[in-house]
Amino acid sequence: MLAAGDVATAAAWNVITNDVIALNSAAPSDVVTALPGSPIDGQVIYYTADATNGVVWKLRYRSASASAYKWEYVGGNELSSIDLNSRTILTAAVTTFATYTSAPSITAPLAGDYRVMFGAILLNGSSGNTCNARIGVSVAAGAVTNYGIHNLNQTVLNLGVSVAVNALLTGVSATNVIDVRGGSNGFNHTFTNSYLYIRPVRVG
Repeated sequence: MLAAGDVATAAAWNVITNDVIALNSAAPSDVVTALPGSPIDGQVIYYTADATNGVVWKLRYRSASASAYKWEYVGGNELSSIDLNSRTILTAAVTTFATYTSAPSITAPLAGDYRVMFGAILLNGSSGNTCNARIGVSVAAGAVTNYGIHNLNQTVLNLGVSVAVNALLTGVSATNVIDVRGGSNGFNHTFTNSYLYIRPVRVG
């Protein structure tokens, strides 16, 4: 470092520059519960998505992104909601969806685009009837999107099939509730081991 009266030679400036780089690289990135109001390009933060369960997302700000959501996901665990119990799907037609008791749901902590993974084990609830069901997700109790159609062409009571979907939800607003919906052809089919995982693609 320079002392009083020292001449700022090229070599001295190199020392100063190296010291600054070392200090910056040693300094931890910010751990936050809200996105910074005045981010700079390349800034990295650790966003606390769920303090209770220790879910922290590493986000990097990219000003050149064409998206309105310029904080891009770099790493961290998903938010999750899981129900291991059997739940009857109270829907009379396969073309409709309904929530069911304790269906997995997660509140989006930030506005943005999210990768969602959800599913369940579907059980045929009526002997002699073919099992036919849908599973999907709803955002803010709106229309169900990114759903999977699953037919179980068996008539055995309680025969099960695994139902799983991996989808992208875009334009989710902060505090929107993402929940799993079920639909059946009216034969009292049930879902068990239902799950929902979400992680951001980019937020802002």
